[in-house]
Amino acid sequence: CTESGDMNCKVDGRIARELRSMFIEQLKWAYKNAVDRGDLDGRQKFLAYVLSQGLDFAADDIQKGKPLKDYESAQIFSRKSLDRADNWTAKVLTLNGILCKGRHNTDMSWKSSSFDVLLAMAVIEAHRDAQRQLETTFKTTEMSAEANLVFGESKVQVALACETLAGYDQKDIKVVTTHLFCTILLNKAANYVEDLVTSGL
Repeated sequence: CTESGDMNCKVDGRIARELRSMFIEQLKWAYKNAVDRGDLDGRQKFLAYVLSQGLDFAADDIQKGKPLKDYESAQIFSRKSLDRADNWTAKVLTLNGILCKGRHNTDMSWKSSSFDVLLAMAVIEAHRDAQRQLETTFKTTEMSAEANLVFGESKVQVALACETLAGYDQKDIKVVTTHLFCTILLNKAANYVEDLVTSGL
């Protein structure tokens, strides 16, 4: 079911755009909620920036009648940004005569891989949260063709993120997720201590 004009699929383009925009807002809420819970490290500014840019680019595309593609937008933006950072770092180290190319490439490759995993995981969780909200909205009524369209587009983004994860060695993913889990525990502990201090205990 698309907005291509198929007579067998009655989709109102205006309603579809509105629902996609609503879904983008739900994704923003999901990311913010993840940071507040400590599930998404708020100190990882670049990850948060890429997620935000992905949503902004997707929102612009939505206004042009294009489907929801926030993860794909985030991937393109992050890849360009990481490539620029890699080139800049290599130039600086070369100018200082301290570049060990093999070591540099290995470090950048690991950082890039770790970022890809974290980005995919964040997108998957946010989309699933937003999907649940969409399902709740239509809990008492049958989902419209427009809602099914947006729901399907979200599932495509989740599937792409899952493909990204499937492309990495499970041992590497375990290292990244273990580090993430430890970070979450530390964030929750810090939030708990901050609440105690605020309460005067």
